[in-house]
Amino acid sequence: MNTNNPVNGHVLIDKIVDLYSQYLSCSPEQLDLLALWTMHTHGMPAAPFSPSLNIHSRQKQSGKSLCLELLRLLCHEPEMHIAAAPSLLLHQLADASHDGENEFTGTLLLDDCHATFGTRMNLKLQGLLTARFRQHGFYTVEAKGAEGYEMQQLHVFFPTAFAGHGRLPACLADRSILISLEPKPPGSPCQPFRFYDALKLARPISHDLREWGGKNYETMCAIAPYRQDQFPPGLTSRQQDCAEPLLHIADFIGGEWPQRARQALVNAFALA
Repeated sequence: MNTNNPVNGHVLIDKIVDLYSQYLSCSPEQLDLLALWTMHTHGMPAAPFSPSLNIHSRQKQSGKSLCLELLRLLCHEPEMHIAAAPSLLLHQLADASHDGENEFTGTLLLDDCHATFGTRMNLKLQGLLTARFRQHGFYTVEAKGAEGYEMQQLHVFFPTAFAGHGRLPACLADRSILISLEPKPPGSPCQPFRFYDALKLARPISHDLREWGGKNYETMCAIAPYRQDQFPPGLTSRQQDCAEPLLHIADFIGGEWPQRARQALVNAFALA
């Protein structure tokens, strides 16, 4: 696929991988997926779908919260919550006006999500987070109008990443890409994470990401829906939906990234 500036895109994603690898101990394929997803958050309006990241581990202290902190440095307009109450998230995500002026368009990063989804009020939130997967997603709420309460449909389309213990609700796991983390091995070269030190390193990359997203928006919008033969073999239709936005970016960048992205996605879905 041709690009307007393939060198810049290639250099940019390499910088993202390099930053994440300084702090996070995980496989090169998972670093690739994190970098592609980060770029996806800056091209959201052009994407047909937006897969969540399901940041998971079998053991404590494996870097789940750290992974979200790193995403917070580079993703588009990050909003990070820890064990948030469903009512708080519903207010933030669904409190939109009739003309959509208050529509949430940032990146939702939810840590300790098991505490959020394990409460009585989680079904409405699960419904909203399921609807936001598609570009044309809508969520129905009850709003007070001039003649009493009425049903209102809100457009919801924004990227999300979850980290926590246990399993995600099935409706969300089905629309996610798994990032599986393990504790740092002895002798790991990863350095201790200090937010403000990492922020200094991230600022120029974040600036470049915003510029990349704006410059290439129209080109990304013009990408035709992928055919069956453009996906790795063996993916289900839902997995293809999850993979397509990241493949758009990988193919747009070119070089070795189309193959790297496909291999990383196949392995992530197999692991899930």
